[in-house]
Amino acid sequence: RREQRRERQQREPDDEQRAEQQIHQPEPEHDAGNPPLQREDDGRRMDRRVQRQREQSMKLCVLGSGSKGNAVLIQAGTTRVLVDAGFSARAMSKRLGAIGVDPRSIEAVIITHEHEDHAKGAVSCAKKWGWQIYATEGTKGASVGLAEADTRSVASNGSIEIGDIEIRTMAVSHDAEEPIAIVATGKPNGVRAGIIYDLGVVTETVSKAMERVEILILESNHDGEMLRNGPYPAMLKRRIAGREGHLSNREAGPAAAECAHRGMSHI
Repeated sequence: RREQRRERQQREPDDEQRAEQQIHQPEPEHDAGNPPLQREDDGRRMDRRVQRQREQSMKLCVLGSGSKGNAVLIQAGTTRVLVDAGFSARAMSKRLGAIGVDPRSIEAVIITHEHEDHAKGAVSCAKKWGWQIYATEGTKGASVGLAEADTRSVASNGSIEIGDIEIRTMAVSHDAEEPIAIVATGKPNGVRAGIIYDLGVVTETVSKAMERVEILILESNHDGEMLRNGPYPAMLKRRIAGREGHLSNREAGPAAAECAHRGMSHI
């Protein structure tokens, strides 16, 4: 019996040998429909997964907001679009460079209205980097530069598609010829973002447009009391606080709260 046990021990590996064999055993084949994306030794598969995630996401970046210039970058899938270009080409290049975006990768710019802090750099940037300009007929007519450039018309209550982004436009109340706000939908995953600024009142159209957006950029321009007691001329104060001016903080708060829902990620 001792001889038999000795022979079995010689034939069977001990625990340490078993562990070593298991570590060095080749991994079984995986089903092609469910590849092991987490494997460290398969960088190409992991890269493809990261690329798919990037292509399906929506990103917004406010490049500038205020009287000195406004611009918002939208990215969905492989498409990049700007809303407004209120900066010179040089300043725009610096702001885009700060977030690692090549200006040449942007397909189009949508101008919400003709005021200089929204439209100043549209034509020069479009010429330099090949952007397509979109604006309403009223905005084009109120801007010599936009009228003379290759500017495509967009309805004040309509929709256009630019690559992986669907843009819905809506009229807003502001002291410009034909101003608009937009809701952008990323076609890869349906994420919706509202960009709504430079408006004096939240109309029913705007309120409905803000429903169910996951990302909302909403104007919150001033404190009413500070505006009344501030140094601006009386005419300018009336313009800012009027129905075709800008939303106050007190007006913006309820508007944002009304459209908030569990799926909203950013305001």
